[in-house]
Amino acid sequence: ADAQTAEPARMWAAQTGPASIVLSWQAVAGATGYSLYCAAGEEEPRLIGKPAANATQWNLGVKPAMIGVEQHCALETRTAGGISPARRAKGTIVPPPITSPTLFPL
Repeated sequence: ADAQTAEPARMWAAQTGPASIVLSWQAVAGATGYSLYCAAGEEEPRLIGKPAANATQWNLGVKPAMIGVEQHCALETRTAGGISPARRAKGTIVPPPITSPTLFPL
C-alpha cells in the first residue's frame, strides 16, 4: 500500500471482561474511516463495523461460541486516495474463559 492507502501500523486486542474484547490500532494520517473484518477459525472474514476516521478502537462482544476459537481480525483504511489492501489478518485472538483481563498482542 502506498502512503495514501496505508494500513494501521499496529493493531492489538485486550479482553477487558467476560464478554468484551477491545480492538485498538494506531490512527492513519488522512484516514476518512476504517472497515473492520473478523472471522472465526477458517471462515471468510466478514465486515463487523465501520469505525469513524478518528476512531482508534472497537468493542468486539464475545459470544459463547467464540470461546476457545481463533478469531482473525483486520482493518481496511479508507482515505481520499483509496482503500488499503483488504482483509489482511493482523493476528489471532483466542478468547479464553475469563478469570482476569487478558492482553492479546496482534
